[in-house]
Amino acid sequence: MAGTVGVLLIGILLLVIGGRQIGRWMQDRRWVARFRSWPTAIGKITQSRVKFDGPLDDPEFSHAYVPDIGYKYIVNGVTYTGTAYADRDPDLEDTVRELVAQYPLGQTITVRYDARYPRDSIIETLEDYPAWKPLGIGLIALVVGLALVSVILIPLL
Repeated sequence: MAGTVGVLLIGILLLVIGGRQIGRWMQDRRWVARFRSWPTAIGKITQSRVKFDGPLDDPEFSHAYVPDIGYKYIVNGVTYTGTAYADRDPDLEDTVRELVAQYPLGQTITVRYDARYPRDSIIETLEDYPAWKPLGIGLIALVVGLALVSVILIPLL
Protein backbone atom coordinates (compact mmCIF):
# COMPACT_ATOMS: atom_id res chain seq x y z
CA MET A 1 0.00 0.00 0.00
CA ALA A 2 2.82 2.41 0.88
CA GLY A 3 4.43 1.72 -2.50
CA THR A 4 1.16 2.49 -4.26
CA VAL A 5 0.83 5.82 -2.49
CA GLY A 6 4.44 6.64 -3.34
CA VAL A 7 3.91 5.89 -7.05
CA LEU A 8 0.71 7.98 -7.01
CA LEU A 9 2.52 10.91 -5.38
CA ILE A 10 5.38 10.70 -7.86
CA GLY A 11 2.85 10.65 -10.70
CA ILE A 12 1.06 13.71 -9.33
CA LEU A 13 4.38 15.52 -8.83
CA LEU A 14 5.35 14.79 -12.44
CA LEU A 15 1.99 16.12 -13.64
CA VAL A 16 2.59 19.35 -11.72
CA ILE A 17 6.15 19.67 -13.05
CA GLY A 18 4.95 18.98 -16.59
CA GLY A 19 2.20 21.58 -16.32
CA ARG A 20 4.62 24.19 -14.98
CA GLN A 21 7.16 23.54 -17.74
CA ILE A 22 4.54 23.83 -20.46
CA GLY A 23 3.26 27.02 -18.81
CA ARG A 24 6.82 28.39 -18.82
CA TRP A 25 7.15 27.52 -22.51
CA MET A 26 3.87 29.34 -23.29
CA GLN A 27 5.00 32.41 -21.33
CA ASP A 28 8.34 32.47 -23.15
CA ARG A 29 6.59 32.34 -26.52
CA ARG A 30 4.40 35.32 -25.50
CA TRP A 31 7.51 37.30 -24.48
CA VAL A 32 9.20 36.56 -27.80
CA ALA A 33 6.13 37.79 -29.70
CA ARG A 34 6.01 40.96 -27.56
CA PHE A 35 9.71 41.75 -28.02
CA ARG A 36 9.53 41.24 -31.78
CA SER A 37 6.95 44.02 -31.99
CA TRP A 38 9.22 46.56 -30.25
CA PRO A 39 11.00 49.17 -32.41
CA THR A 40 14.79 49.07 -32.66
CA ALA A 41 17.60 51.54 -32.05
CA ILE A 42 21.33 51.32 -32.59
CA GLY A 43 23.24 50.84 -29.37
CA LYS A 44 26.76 50.27 -28.13
CA ILE A 45 28.20 47.82 -25.57
CA THR A 46 29.57 49.86 -22.65
CA GLN A 47 30.52 47.02 -20.32
CA SER A 48 31.33 43.39 -21.04
CA ARG A 49 32.86 41.22 -18.39
CA VAL A 50 32.52 38.01 -16.42
CA LYS A 51 31.59 38.64 -12.82
CA PHE A 52 32.39 36.16 -10.04
CA ASP A 53 29.18 35.42 -8.17
CA GLY A 54 30.77 33.66 -5.21
CA PRO A 55 31.11 30.05 -4.17
CA LEU A 56 28.08 27.81 -4.05
CA ASP A 57 27.33 24.99 -1.60
CA ASP A 58 27.43 22.36 -4.34
CA PRO A 59 30.99 20.91 -4.60
CA GLU A 60 30.40 20.05 -8.29
CA PHE A 61 29.57 23.69 -9.01
CA SER A 62 31.77 25.49 -6.53
CA HIS A 63 32.41 28.70 -8.43
CA ALA A 64 29.57 30.55 -10.11
CA TYR A 65 29.83 33.38 -12.59
CA VAL A 66 27.36 35.76 -14.22
CA PRO A 67 27.67 37.95 -17.31
CA ASP A 68 27.89 41.68 -16.68
CA ILE A 69 26.94 43.29 -19.99
CA GLY A 70 25.90 46.94 -20.22
CA TYR A 71 24.81 48.98 -23.21
CA LYS A 72 23.51 52.40 -24.17
CA TYR A 73 21.17 53.58 -26.91
CA ILE A 74 19.39 56.76 -27.97
CA VAL A 75 15.65 57.17 -28.54
CA ASN A 76 14.26 60.58 -29.56
CA GLY A 77 17.47 62.31 -28.47
CA VAL A 78 17.49 60.75 -24.99
CA THR A 79 20.29 58.35 -24.00
CA TYR A 80 19.22 55.23 -22.14
CA THR A 81 21.27 52.45 -20.59
CA GLY A 82 20.48 48.82 -20.05
CA THR A 83 21.95 45.58 -18.85
CA ALA A 84 21.71 42.23 -20.54
CA TYR A 85 21.43 38.88 -18.80
CA ALA A 86 21.19 40.53 -15.39
CA ASP A 87 18.62 37.98 -14.27
CA ARG A 88 20.53 34.99 -15.60
CA ASP A 89 21.29 32.19 -13.16
CA PRO A 90 24.96 31.77 -12.16
CA ASP A 91 26.86 29.40 -14.42
CA LEU A 92 30.29 27.91 -15.04
CA GLU A 93 33.02 30.36 -15.97
CA ASP A 94 33.60 28.97 -19.49
CA THR A 95 29.90 29.18 -20.34
CA VAL A 96 29.68 32.79 -19.19
CA ARG A 97 32.94 33.72 -20.97
CA GLU A 98 31.50 32.39 -24.26
CA LEU A 99 28.40 34.56 -23.81
CA VAL A 100 30.38 37.69 -22.87
CA ALA A 101 32.70 37.17 -25.86
CA GLN A 102 29.70 37.74 -28.15
CA TYR A 103 29.45 41.33 -26.83
CA PRO A 104 32.90 42.97 -26.91
CA LEU A 105 33.26 46.45 -25.47
CA GLY A 106 32.34 49.12 -28.02
CA GLN A 107 30.45 46.74 -30.32
CA THR A 108 27.48 48.25 -32.15
CA ILE A 109 24.28 46.33 -31.41
CA THR A 110 20.58 46.42 -32.18
CA VAL A 111 18.47 47.28 -29.14
CA ARG A 112 14.76 46.61 -28.99
CA TYR A 113 12.87 48.99 -26.71
CA ASP A 114 9.32 49.49 -25.53
CA ALA A 115 7.91 52.47 -27.46
CA ARG A 116 5.80 53.54 -24.46
CA TYR A 117 8.66 53.15 -21.95
CA PRO A 118 11.93 53.48 -23.92
CA ARG A 119 14.00 52.74 -20.82
CA ASP A 120 12.72 49.13 -21.05
CA SER A 121 14.92 47.36 -23.56
CA ILE A 122 16.56 44.11 -24.58
CA ILE A 123 19.37 43.08 -26.88
CA GLU A 124 18.20 39.48 -27.25
CA THR A 125 14.70 38.49 -28.32
CA LEU A 126 14.89 34.82 -27.25
CA GLU A 127 14.66 33.82 -30.91
CA ASP A 128 17.54 31.43 -30.35
CA TYR A 129 16.11 30.31 -27.03
CA PRO A 130 15.87 26.52 -27.00
CA ALA A 131 12.08 26.48 -26.77
CA TRP A 132 12.04 22.70 -27.00
CA LYS A 133 13.61 22.32 -23.53
CA PRO A 134 10.70 23.38 -21.31
CA LEU A 135 8.21 21.99 -23.80
CA GLY A 136 10.04 18.65 -24.07
CA ILE A 137 10.54 18.34 -20.32
CA GLY A 138 6.92 19.28 -19.75
CA LEU A 139 5.54 16.76 -22.23
CA ILE A 140 7.73 13.93 -20.92
CA ALA A 141 6.79 14.70 -17.31
CA LEU A 142 3.09 14.86 -18.22
CA VAL A 143 3.16 11.53 -20.08
CA VAL A 144 5.10 9.70 -17.36
CA GLY A 145 3.01 11.31 -14.60
CA LEU A 146 -0.23 10.40 -16.36
CA ALA A 147 0.98 6.83 -16.87
CA LEU A 148 1.88 6.44 -13.18
CA VAL A 149 -1.39 7.93 -11.96
CA SER A 150 -3.37 5.80 -14.44
CA VAL A 151 -1.64 2.57 -13.33
CA ILE A 152 -2.74 3.27 -9.76
CA LEU A 153 -6.21 4.73 -10.31
CA ILE A 154 -7.63 2.65 -13.19
CA PRO A 155 -7.70 -0.61 -11.17
CA LEU A 156 -9.57 1.22 -8.40
CA LEU A 157 -12.44 2.19 -10.72
